[in-house]
Amino acid sequence: MLKVGGLGVLGLTLPGLLRAEALTKGKGPRPRAKSVVFLFQWGGPSHIDMFDMKPDAPEQIRGPHKPISSNADGIQVSEHLPRVAKIMDKVTLIRSMHHSMKNHNSAGYYALSGHEPPSDDQRLRDSLSLYPAYGSVVDRLAPVGGETPVFSAKCTTRSSCHSIRTARISACPS
Repeated sequence: MLKVGGLGVLGLTLPGLLRAEALTKGKGPRPRAKSVVFLFQWGGPSHIDMFDMKPDAPEQIRGPHKPISSNADGIQVSEHLPRVAKIMDKVTLIRSMHHSMKNHNSAGYYALSGHEPPSDDQRLRDSLSLYPAYGSVVDRLAPVGGETPVFSAKCTTRSSCHSIRTARISACPS
C-alpha cells in the first residue's frame, strides 16, 4: 500500500495524488515538466560554503568563501562555483529546511520521505512501516516510457540505500 500522508508538505495531498493518477491515464491537462533532477547530498558541503556565505555577518559566523553574483537576481553563490552561478535561474534553492534529527540516516529519511522517522537512530533500516521516497511515488505514478527509469538512486553504502524504497536502485553495495 502506498502511504502519502507526508507528501502534503510538498503540496501533494490525496485529492492531488488522485488527480495525478488520473493524468497518467490520459485524463486532464498534460504535464509540462520534462524532467527534474533532485540532488540529495548525504553529508555534502555546508550551505555556508556554497549558497549562504553570510559575508556581512561577524567573522565567527560567516563562511570562509566570498560570494559571487549569479544569473538569478538576488542570489549569490560561492566564488568556487562559477559554473553553478551561470545556471542558478534554473535551480530551486530551498533555504527553509530544518529538522531536529541528530543522525544522518534518520534525517535523510525525513528529507526524502517527508515523514519523521519512528526513531532518531543511526541504525534505521528499511521496513514496510516506513514511507517511500518522493522519487518512488513519482516512479509509481509516472507513465512508463522505455528503458530509462523515472527514478534511480546511487547509494554509497548499504545503509544510505534503506530510505530510498524503490525497485530501481542502481549501484547499491551488497
